[in-house]
Amino acid sequence: METSTKDQRVSLAANFVKNAIKGQNRLKANEQSKKRRKVYHKLHWLKVLVMLVYLSLSFFEKPSWCRDNSFWFSCKVELPNGQQVGVPWSNIPKLPQRVLHPVELVCLGFILAMVLFRHSFVQESKTSRLRKYLLLVGCLVAVADNIVVIVTQGRTYVAQFIRPLVFVLFVRSVRECCKRIYESIKEAVSIAFLLALQVVFFGYLGLVLFKGTAEGETYFSSLEDSFWNMLVLLTTSNFPDIMLPAYAQSRWYALFFIIYLILGLFFLMNLVLAVFYNNYRSEIERVAENFVAERSNFLESAFLMLDENQKGFIDSVTLYELLDALSQDLNIEKQQYLEVFELLDFHQNGVITREEFEQLFNVLNIVGIEKPQSPHFFMKKFPNCYRENNLFGKLRRVLESNYFEAAINIVSASNLLAELLDEMFNYYLKTWWVYLQLMYLGIYFSEMVLKILTFGPSVYFRQMLNVLDTLLNITCGVMLVFYFSQDGYNNYEYMKYLTVLRLLRVLKLIGQVKEYSIIFRTFFSLLPIFGTLLGVMTVVFYLFNLLAIEVFGGLVYPENPLIYSDPSIPFSYVHNNFNDFGSGLLTLFELLVVNNWWVTVQMLTKLTSGYWKFYFITYYFLAVLIALNLMVAFVIDTFNTQWQIEKDKKTQNKQVSSPDPVSTFRKTFTPKELISIWVQKKPNS
Repeated sequence: METSTKDQRVSLAANFVKNAIKGQNRLKANEQSKKRRKVYHKLHWLKVLVMLVYLSLSFFEKPSWCRDNSFWFSCKVELPNGQQVGVPWSNIPKLPQRVLHPVELVCLGFILAMVLFRHSFVQESKTSRLRKYLLLVGCLVAVADNIVVIVTQGRTYVAQFIRPLVFVLFVRSVRECCKRIYESIKEAVSIAFLLALQVVFFGYLGLVLFKGTAEGETYFSSLEDSFWNMLVLLTTSNFPDIMLPAYAQSRWYALFFIIYLILGLFFLMNLVLAVFYNNYRSEIERVAENFVAERSNFLESAFLMLDENQKGFIDSVTLYELLDALSQDLNIEKQQYLEVFELLDFHQNGVITREEFEQLFNVLNIVGIEKPQSPHFFMKKFPNCYRENNLFGKLRRVLESNYFEAAINIVSASNLLAELLDEMFNYYLKTWWVYLQLMYLGIYFSEMVLKILTFGPSVYFRQMLNVLDTLLNITCGVMLVFYFSQDGYNNYEYMKYLTVLRLLRVLKLIGQVKEYSIIFRTFFSLLPIFGTLLGVMTVVFYLFNLLAIEVFGGLVYPENPLIYSDPSIPFSYVHNNFNDFGSGLLTLFELLVVNNWWVTVQMLTKLTSGYWKFYFITYYFLAVLIALNLMVAFVIDTFNTQWQIEKDKKTQNKQVSSPDPVSTFRKTFTPKELISIWVQKKPNS
């Protein structure tokens, strides 16, 4: 009976530690809930696929201004002379309503089913319950809108705008990232107000200063033009053009624009970045402190559960029993138990106190818990070949040696040199050049095959550079097959493609350099948050694109007299339009880059109203000032963390101290896991 009670206490303590790893368990207290959660997680990729299909429907949907019902996009506009002309668009075929809307109904039905299914096994808070109701209402409204369209053969009014909202409510990482962004930008509003104040002040000053001059007639003819041109100047898109008329009249007028750019571009715009970065660091540290505090509470509860007699310490046997209960979650092996105990017992008194036990995750991080690698396919089939003194055992030592890595790097460097010489002397026309390419391909293929056979596919493809190398080898092999399949081997186009692909292998060579390897790790660490930010940007692009199609759709085409009669609008800019969803996305991306963005804005507002400039100003504020500056903050912080990790590796020793919570947090988790915490995902311990 006593053993049973102790086992229960160990099991409860293990649950507390699991909560410290993964966050508090919100499952309903029954076995059925655990089974349903497993089923829900197994449907992850199906959910991703359905959401991708749901969001991509707008690409294949005819814009609201088009009344054509044919399968291909053939909408035309009528000129004043009665002639029908086509409009530039994305060339993505449009689906008829009888196909598009049933697909959307299926997607909405699946999303509704997933929301209700998740509700069946998760305990809901007030926030999650409100989110569920909003999602249900949004889906039902979209379903009703689609049914009305199918019955009346009309057009959708709200279903399109509901899609990005359903996406935000359904995808947790995007939703939480939106919250974090909101917390990070609150203080930046004051800087944005200063920017607006500067634009207004200098716009009015320019109106007064340049009145009656060529500069005034061109750029400061009215308050609206003054404010708009000074805002564009803040993005440098119209500089130095905006200054030249005044500069030609008097060199002193240049001071007006220089002072404006120094204050706005070099000071306030960079101050926006500084505020974003500071808020981002403050927010992540606040989340870090809360996360570490929550983890400490769970560990304290686990310790109290293990300390049955309230002695204030636990012995090694109790710790080993706990590690046994956590073996599957931590992927820890029995031979590591003693090392964990010795590191926790930094007072070296043979027991673990509560303060020492709270350092459990720091110790596990030092021990370097890794998931044990199960024997791969070839090792299972030929176990004798993989013994230490047999073929693959010796081969492993060779492949892991620095000499082998150096030899491959020398081969890659010589390959790069050969490709550069080829560009100078056109060696690809020579027969021997083909055989040289075959030799390099053979070396790279041999390296790839030997490493896969020795270490196993899962270990080899764990590194992104190896994945890139494999894709390059396969592509180059296919190129050579196509080359030799030609009669007389006269088609040298394949060899030129092969030469270009070979240059990409220099990435693997660069990755061996310490300074550049930090950049590569920073890039791969940022991929998760870039994916989440891409989700947030998808929502922004989606909503702005749909609104622009309603306002500017069908207005931009080469024959429009308001366009071809205006010499300030280049003819090719008719392709920057919102005639359909695909074209609108590319136009919004061009506006995101801000190079010559004012030309596109001028063209579109000339066709509608000058008040629509506020639409583009709002987009600039959200997409450029907020999203891009936040991305820069992520890059700076992640690079600093990676750099600090490299410095710590030089001085790392196996001693456990008690640093402040944020330092503990940053040293315990990788940059990728820090980013996961920021978007409210639980890192894998």
